[in-house]
Amino acid sequence: MKYHVLVGTHHRTGTAWMHSVFREISEQLAVPYLHLNRIGVSGRNREGRCEALRRFISDASRKVIVFEAHSDFPDLAKVDVHYKTHFRGIHMIRDPRDVAISSAAYHARAAERWLHVPQARFGGLTYQEKNKSFSTLKEKILFESDNSNRNLVSQMVAFDRQEVFRDIKYEDLIEDTKMTTWREVLDYIGFEETEMASVLQAVWAKSSFGGKNQRGAHITSGAKEQWREVFDAALSEEYTRRFGPELAKLGYPLGEAEKLGASPKLSDHAGAANPNQASLPERD
Repeated sequence: MKYHVLVGTHHRTGTAWMHSVFREISEQLAVPYLHLNRIGVSGRNREGRCEALRRFISDASRKVIVFEAHSDFPDLAKVDVHYKTHFRGIHMIRDPRDVAISSAAYHARAAERWLHVPQARFGGLTYQEKNKSFSTLKEKILFESDNSNRNLVSQMVAFDRQEVFRDIKYEDLIEDTKMTTWREVLDYIGFEETEMASVLQAVWAKSSFGGKNQRGAHITSGAKEQWREVFDAALSEEYTRRFGPELAKLGYPLGEAEKLGASPKLSDHAGAANPNQASLPERD
């Protein structure tokens, strides 16, 4: 490894998948691995996180892999004054419309603590109860768009690349069966040619296209561009009205309304509809 490797994701952008992949890489190469969300230091404690990362790297005395599930990395200049020559990172993004679809299903069933806290803004309902109160999938998606999805879009757009991160689209990796894009990404973050075979094998082993098939609360459909099947023209217009500039900044097409017919999935009752029927499992 040429650099310390930083891997950042966001909610429903392949978080569990990326964690699984890079954890496996760390084991294959015997490289120290740090999950920044599991060090017992609050994200609000910026200095504490800087110190924890500094100490981890110092104790390792070699290159490391660092994972952050919300892409909330500390100021690297406070970790290492020469960070631009010592670090490389990837920032995983995903089409926010697909995230909204994924979240509409996931938030209705997940056990994450924040989903089960009563909130005054929902009349005392929890986030999950409010999600489940809507009778149609379209209503669920619009609810997510005004709440969790809105926060996620803001985070993806506002991410500070610190001159070492590169945005990587989830869509470019999830179906990369020839591993062409994966190899380019791994080369960018500094894996040596002598390491590449082991690293690519780890990616293959922990990806759906390599046969990895898990089931659990975090695993829903990982197929790309689900919104083209789920969104009708009216929903696409509503979403674009909310996030058109952000979609453009992230490099996602706005979609052509005339190509989006009335989707049968939107007419389904939310309790029966499953927006996650595509074949590729996602690790979030």
